Amino acid sequence: SKQLSTHALHMIQKNTTLQEIQNEVKDLSKKVNTNEKPRYKRISHQINQSLRADSDWDVFRLYFEDVNKNFFNYLKNINPDLTTNDLRLCALVKLNMNSKEMASVLNIAPNSIKSARYRLKKKLNLDIEADLEEFIRRIE
Repeated sequence: SKQLSTHALHMIQKNTTLQEIQNEVKDLSKKVNTNEKPRYKRISHQINQSLRADSDWDVFRLYFEDVNKNFFNYLKNINPDLTTNDLRLCALVKLNMNSKEMASVLNIAPNSIKSARYRLKKKLNLDIEADLEEFIRRIE
């Protein structure tokens, strides 16, 4: 459980730092001459690849499944069509992360979390009024 929390925190910190660097690179690329723009674009692309890397998620999933044995199986039984991102969102909700932390880990805008949660409720056959956090926390 401690390793899971530590790894999740590491993912948040890493992604936040990479997002800040990427914003700086974008700002700098606007100020350089045309010849230099491809270099900045390559750097930005490399940062994007690192943000989307699944290796962090593979380790996270191992720790998470060790602590929450049948969590993903239970969710898949409710809806076998849940995507990897749906399962990731469920895991982050289970860890009591707030929307800003989830957005950082998933590398999406914070306002996209609201939409993702809404779609997830529909996929889990929950009422719009239902409390997603409460539902997910009850899963053993």
